[in-house]
Amino acid sequence: MDTRRGFAWRSGKPLAAHTGLQSWRKRLAACLLPVLACLPVAGAWAAPATRIASVQGSAAESTLQGQQVVVEGVVTGDFQSNGQPDRGDLRGFFIETAAAERLPQAGLNEGLFIFDNRGTVDVRVGDRVRVQGTVAEYSGMTQVSAARVSMLARDQVLPAPRRLQFPLQSTADLEALEGMRVHLPQPLVIAGHANYDRYGEIWLALPGQGETRPHVPTQLAAPGSEEQASRRDRLKLSRILLDDGSHRQNPDPPRHPEGGEFTLEHRFRVGDTLTGVTGVLVEAFGHYRIHPTATIEYTPRNPRPSPPRVAGELRVATFNVLNYFTTLREAGRVCGSRGGRDCRGAADHPEWERQRAKLLTALHGVDADILGLVELENNRAALADLVAGLNAREGREVWTAVATGVMGSDAIRVGLIYRRDRLSPLGGHAILDNGFDPDFRDRYNRPVLAQSFETPAGARFTAAVLHLKSKGSDCDAIGDPDRGDGQANCNGTRSAAAGVLLRWLASDPTGSGDPDVLVLGDLNAYAREDPLQILAEGGYHNLLATHLGDLAYTYVHDGQAGTLDYALASESLAPQVRGVAVWHINADEPDLVDYRLRYKRRAQAALYAEDAFRSSDHDPVVVGLDLQ
Repeated sequence: MDTRRGFAWRSGKPLAAHTGLQSWRKRLAACLLPVLACLPVAGAWAAPATRIASVQGSAAESTLQGQQVVVEGVVTGDFQSNGQPDRGDLRGFFIETAAAERLPQAGLNEGLFIFDNRGTVDVRVGDRVRVQGTVAEYSGMTQVSAARVSMLARDQVLPAPRRLQFPLQSTADLEALEGMRVHLPQPLVIAGHANYDRYGEIWLALPGQGETRPHVPTQLAAPGSEEQASRRDRLKLSRILLDDGSHRQNPDPPRHPEGGEFTLEHRFRVGDTLTGVTGVLVEAFGHYRIHPTATIEYTPRNPRPSPPRVAGELRVATFNVLNYFTTLREAGRVCGSRGGRDCRGAADHPEWERQRAKLLTALHGVDADILGLVELENNRAALADLVAGLNAREGREVWTAVATGVMGSDAIRVGLIYRRDRLSPLGGHAILDNGFDPDFRDRYNRPVLAQSFETPAGARFTAAVLHLKSKGSDCDAIGDPDRGDGQANCNGTRSAAAGVLLRWLASDPTGSGDPDVLVLGDLNAYAREDPLQILAEGGYHNLLATHLGDLAYTYVHDGQAGTLDYALASESLAPQVRGVAVWHINADEPDLVDYRLRYKRRAQAALYAEDAFRSSDHDPVVVGLDLQ
């Protein structure tokens, strides 16, 4: 039974990898194999070896699948752990045809993975081995499942690695190198880390012209346009996963991409670069990836930033607090305004304490006068708790909340808090839901909260906080599927909400009598997508684009950066904006250093500090205003 990741390996320990019986077999094998290797051999074992290139073939799958073969080659990658975690644990090794034995035809695949589940022979790089086994396909990769392995020679010269240059001509370039050692000479940016904590995977990419990292195509190009399609296709040909050489879940200790252990002192961020990656290329779990076989040159190009400082007498910020709940996940389906919704956020009290400490450090560090918060538990307690925590940090009662109670039916909502020593609320708050217009589907979008404020000098403006429907789950039930134009699920739902929001704000819902409006929050849409275009046509300025440029970002998904979080100013307010900043404390940080404890082993759980970094997965946006 193959127990690697994706099968039984996902759910527990390897079946018998470290039992006493297995250890006894290894000791016996170590004693007998040198003798057996010198004895005469007969039958299939003595037959001429099948060429590795013939096993691989030219198709995506081997034509010899299911057949018994004998192959010979030089070990180019040793990923048998044999109790040594630094050697990786793919439960096998890679071999290649020796350079002098290769056929002259170009493009032949001369590499192969040997799945040696029993660990019959402890090989090392440079060994020449003879293997008898069955040809198989595992998660897209051709391999031989070894029944017998014999050592033929030690310290052989390794074939030179194949040079791999981005952008590729075609993804077929990768299939032709499956199982072979490759070298990537270009400096590549660390573009994403979504599976780094779980499986040790990091996206590496060659950015497009004018970029320092890959961006979501619809951040820079109109959805469905030729430019958007071109950016999408180029990205596919310009990136690859760097794996850690194992199929372990939650590797302990985690491997830094340059080698060695990842620690709080020896860490990395998205935007840093790696040069001279050398390793074995494989296809597994839907992606091509490289398991490194040599040290990699690492350059930290994106240091952790200090708190943002923007010009202006009044500072307003938006912060997605990543499901801050005071009702813990272990409570089950009791959350939401009417119950029956799954609770999110912290699983238990120790996780909650870690989450709360990080969030309060980050919120305090933003140093805003008004904070628009997204992904709060839809109750009164979560917002009140953050207010109490901030006041404790200030040492006095200066923070207060716009008191709305629950809003809508979702498990999460938005909220507004402000410093009452610097400004005052003007009148009551207003809430946009489908009672104003059914096109605002508040079962999908969260209700919008607006509140007008007045400074001691008498200047006024209105802050509106929103959180539109995410791209993650579909809206097929209401006839709003993914149209395949790059905007993903539910674009129609978000776009309709943007149109309703314009009409609602134009009605002066708070009765302020002042046209100055700042829209804050998570639109779940990138800069060139329809909701942003609708709001722009309605007179609202995307302050991140106008002040920071097209390459601004607040979120990293699937190795691509973009803006999901915004500050949008009305025509009258835009000239009063003095500065805009994104505090990059979250999106670039591996989630290995977040507050969560679930899945983490002891050493991983210890990678925690009560600082602002990875307090959420979205970066906060800060705006400085001089109100007239």
